[in-house]
Amino acid sequence: MDQIDEKLLALLAENSRASIKTLSVNIGLSRTATTERLTKLKQSGAIEAFTIRASPHPHAKHSLLMVKTSEPSCETLQPWFRGMPEIIRMQSLAGDIDIVLEAVTLKEDALHCLRETILSHPAVRDVGIISILKTHFVR
Repeated sequence: MDQIDEKLLALLAENSRASIKTLSVNIGLSRTATTERLTKLKQSGAIEAFTIRASPHPHAKHSLLMVKTSEPSCETLQPWFRGMPEIIRMQSLAGDIDIVLEAVTLKEDALHCLRETILSHPAVRDVGIISILKTHFVR
């Protein structure tokens, strides 16, 4: 991957619906060359999907839940967390915290109910909550 590929990925991260024409102008290549690079990036796995970011509800609360587990259980907990609609992202960590979950809730009590539900799992030792005050940008 070279600097042009990195720029192409950055442009797509900002707007995954950008046209080939727009992308080619911004990276200084022909449409054909840009299309070929996109194909190679998809085939290599550098691009997994073209997607959208839906606008959140104006009163939605974004939070991070820091999960400590009693055993290495990220893979076994993943289907359970995936079934919770409030959880929009799960990441495994190295260190004192085993899993970080990003959650979106409309009410503060819904976040605390989610925390209690997560704590009810036998593999979960503790769950801490960090409220996100403001997102300044997303790539």
